[in-house]
Amino acid sequence: MFLISSCDTSSISGEFKENQPPRTFLSVDRIDLPDEQRLASRVDITWWGDDPDGYVVAYEICVGENEAPDDQCHPESEEWEYTESTDTTITLPLTPGQDTDDVLFSVRAIDNEGLRDPEGANVRFPIRNSPPEIFFDPTLTPPDTTYSIMSFGWEASDPDGDEDLNYIEMTMNLDEDDPDANDWIRLDRDINFITLQINPNDIDENGNATADLYLGRGMSPADDVVNNIRLEGDNTLHVRAFDQSEAQSRTAEHEWYIKEQTSNILFINDDNTAGAPGNVAFHTAFLDQLGITYDYWDISEALIPSGNVLPTPFDPTLPLVLAQWDHIYYISNSLERNLLYALEFTSDFLAEGGSMFINIPSRGISSQNEDAVFNFLPFSGFQELPAGESRFILFPNTEIESQNASIPDLTLASGSQNTLPLVPEGDANLFYNAEFTLRGEHEISRLIAASNNDQNILFFGIDMRDITEDSPLDQTMEYFLLDHLGFETN
Repeated sequence: MFLISSCDTSSISGEFKENQPPRTFLSVDRIDLPDEQRLASRVDITWWGDDPDGYVVAYEICVGENEAPDDQCHPESEEWEYTESTDTTITLPLTPGQDTDDVLFSVRAIDNEGLRDPEGANVRFPIRNSPPEIFFDPTLTPPDTTYSIMSFGWEASDPDGDEDLNYIEMTMNLDEDDPDANDWIRLDRDINFITLQINPNDIDENGNATADLYLGRGMSPADDVVNNIRLEGDNTLHVRAFDQSEAQSRTAEHEWYIKEQTSNILFINDDNTAGAPGNVAFHTAFLDQLGITYDYWDISEALIPSGNVLPTPFDPTLPLVLAQWDHIYYISNSLERNLLYALEFTSDFLAEGGSMFINIPSRGISSQNEDAVFNFLPFSGFQELPAGESRFILFPNTEIESQNASIPDLTLASGSQNTLPLVPEGDANLFYNAEFTLRGEHEISRLIAASNNDQNILFFGIDMRDITEDSPLDQTMEYFLLDHLGFETN
């Protein structure tokens, strides 16, 4: 037997219920604070939604309609932004020119059928503006003294969020009595590194100068010219930051001395020994005797990439600085001091036709520094000792033999057991060999002075103070500097 049943749907009655809108809730729906306890404009906000007959798929938020009626954004406002998130960290916008504000935040849920909460959730945040901050990066500022090129780096931020930064302003040598009397140059908020290059054609009789302004590490030229620069005097660069409400940071300052370039020849002292003053005097006497004027730069207290007398950052500033001269006279007590970076910091200088005389004793260096030294100097390395020998020796009265008809022989007054002979590159110009003595008491003539094939780098590998006074070293230096390297006299 079969039991059959059926349902008569014609007996069902009632009205179809329309989709109900979702509801929206904020974690905080009201904030009452005294003025002195207002919030910073950067706030964290969370919310959620609920739908009685479906589910919430997304939200829309609206910020800053401070004049909106009934403390909610207008339903048809163009300020609503779609989001599927249930939280945000946001910098609430103040009305321009105001330090405090009550900023409206609204959020409304959207259900699975696209229906929006008609009321949403709304709260007014009582906020205050915090001024931005700016300070110079000490690793990106000039040393105590510079010549015509200097770079500066700084960091700017805003407690209300860095997106609240508006712009940066800079000026030179601020008039303390009337700061706004200066020519303040406005920079984009993203600029945090600049370079100044003094214009040699725009210096007045009082030593006041202008400088071209370059932006960023890429040295993009700016339209503005920096005024009010003092040559042979103390200078101060001032920078300040502004936020979107025009609140101003404190003014950061960096002070340093600018020397005026007086020659196209730069004397660099990189000797950090106690005898450095005597070494400098010995070499400058040759320049004076030949009638050569020069600018002087003492870098003996610094080692790249640290120290407080070299421009920072070294790239791009140091190559640009050295390129301001046509010739460099360089002395040091060690191949492992700043000469290690010469290939990098003389790149622009040599590319523009510069020439360089170098006097450093050719003593041993660590293997890790050999490439840096010998890729720059006109040598492939140090001469290897013959089998069974322990060292090369230079005795007093050793002959220094000329390898070029234009220069005379010399004699070494003081001996040395530390100087090493050099192996020239195949295209080097040879100038001097020294008679080294080995333990077996036989002599071997090996190179101590040469220039590269381009004839723009000349290296002398013996402390020149050790040459006898009656040697015609002045003739050698006249040929080296004037004839070979092209130094100019007065």
